[in-house]
Amino acid sequence: MSSYRRPPTLTTSFYAGQPPLNRLSFQRGQVERINEHLQAKDARFILFKWVVNSSSQLINRDFKPLVKKDQPGELLFLNRQDVSSLIADGFVAR
Repeated sequence: MSSYRRPPTLTTSFYAGQPPLNRLSFQRGQVERINEHLQAKDARFILFKWVVNSSSQLINRDFKPLVKKDQPGELLFLNRQDVSSLIADGFVAR
């Protein structure tokens, strides 16, 4: 039996922060900076499907992103105004 191991195949993960998506994971500890990004006019947001019951308990989180109604393969990017009720005033430090 050979000890040769095939090198892993390199792939680009869309959810790892490659354009057009940048999760800003390197800035998560900087609340002020994250809030600046949230307020930016060119900020875009991707919402994911969560299902809650009438008691607001999470019953299903399949993390499927919302897509355009006419184009099911295209992500739906929302602007700040579209998500303002979900974001409120931004993040606060814990």
